[in-house]
Amino acid sequence: RYVGNYESYLAGKQERIEEMQKMSEVAKNQWKKELEWMRRQPKARSTKSKSRIEAFHELEKKAFANNGPASNLKLEVKVARMGNMILNMKGVSLKFGDTTILDDFNYEFQKKERVGIVGRSGVGKSTFLRVLAQQLKPDTGEITIGETVVFGLYEQSAS
Repeated sequence: RYVGNYESYLAGKQERIEEMQKMSEVAKNQWKKELEWMRRQPKARSTKSKSRIEAFHELEKKAFANNGPASNLKLEVKVARMGNMILNMKGVSLKFGDTTILDDFNYEFQKKERVGIVGRSGVGKSTFLRVLAQQLKPDTGEITIGETVVFGLYEQSAS
């Protein structure tokens, strides 16, 4: 856990990034010198020092390592074939008290289609997404989802 406020964290982070960049720059300069040595042919009846060759490769890793904040980031994605049928909404209606969120809504979502959902605060954008993801059942209508469709929904919360 970090002790201090956010501003001191950011200042410390910037210092750490600058220090890593300096160390990387020093390693790159040293690597250039060692690269020259690696490219030279050994003199007659001699071989290059194996330990120095191994040290060169270690230096190369250090010099060209990505030391940025995302250097340890790994994204694992399972890819599945997307079918032709994505999502169909027919005659979907949803009300909360006197507020109508959807009224006889019909739409067929197409493959590779991008849809933006915009509106003022409190009009039901998140509720609409919950209906799409089948977290909420509509009052009326039918929602058909393709077999290979998987929803990923990031919930907003006031925590």
